[in-house]
Amino acid sequence: MTQARFKRNFRAKEILIKMHTKAARMTSKRRRHLFTKSVGV
Repeated sequence: MTQARFKRNFRAKEILIKMHTKAARMTSKRRRHLFTKSVGV
């Protein structure tokens, strides 16, 4: 039972990390785009 709970928590953590990395990548891309726009390059 404890092992199953551990596995579920691990999977949830993995999903959260994946979502976080994806969101961070998107935000960084958007930020870079806005930066280039403001600079006018």
